[in-house]
Amino acid sequence: MSEATAANKNVIKRLYEEFFTDGHVEVADELMTEGYVNHAPPPGTGPSREDLKGAVMQFHQTLSGFRAELIRTVAEDDLVATQGEFRGVTASGEPTTIKIIDLFRFEHGRIAERWG
Repeated sequence: MSEATAANKNVIKRLYEEFFTDGHVEVADELMTEGYVNHAPPPGTGPSREDLKGAVMQFHQTLSGFRAELIRTVAEDDLVATQGEFRGVTASGEPTTIKIIDLFRFEHGRIAERWG
């Protein structure tokens, strides 16, 4: 595995831990390009980095104990594919799990695009 590919996988690990699970939305500015495009944004949101920050804040407000688990990553060149889960508890007390398969494209060590 090349050094760049390993670094890209580390960015994804930080995305799941710091951005999604910990809710530190400001880290998106470090991990994603300014022109980041989410080709499959959560319902009711747009494709930008700022839109994704808002969606993550909403997840934390809506689901108590919200956590993101990175199960698997596969990387080649500027692409990283992931399998993961978002977990939390709804306001009615029901545990919920959202299963995720994503493909990320990198530019200069930062996430530029996401499909999923």
